[in-house]
Amino acid sequence: MRILTTFLLLLPLLLPAQDATMARIKAVVADQYPGYMIDETEKESWCSREVFWEVEIEKETDGADDELTLLFDTEGTLRYVESSIIPAGMPSAVKDTYRQACPKCREPNEVDVLTAQDGSPDLFEIEVRKGLRERTFLIDANGKLLCRE
Repeated sequence: MRILTTFLLLLPLLLPAQDATMARIKAVVADQYPGYMIDETEKESWCSREVFWEVEIEKETDGADDELTLLFDTEGTLRYVESSIIPAGMPSAVKDTYRQACPKCREPNEVDVLTAQDGSPDLFEIEVRKGLRERTFLIDANGKLLCRE
């Protein structure tokens, strides 16, 4: 009960920080992606360490929706632009690390490349599903396994 009471007392202090982050995210989208509207936002964490705001944006172009997924840190700085690729499109270093990390895994169901906005190596988020089980691997472009869930 004490934890809940403490959380409820601190909640008003946390909300302004989140509002400021959302304001920064909206400003980046308006400035760097003119014509796009924010469709959805959600907090995402990688291997229970790094937390990001995943922001889906879209704009209508010639009757079709053009969609992008952006990843912002908790301060509202754009860190990655996410796009899906086919598993064959992974660099060989990423494929090798994936095979070593999960030798019994089959071909990934989904691969997203996270293009870094600060010059650091791109990241590859690899998802493998078998029945109700899902495994996710985060590997950088140089083949370094960052985490697995």
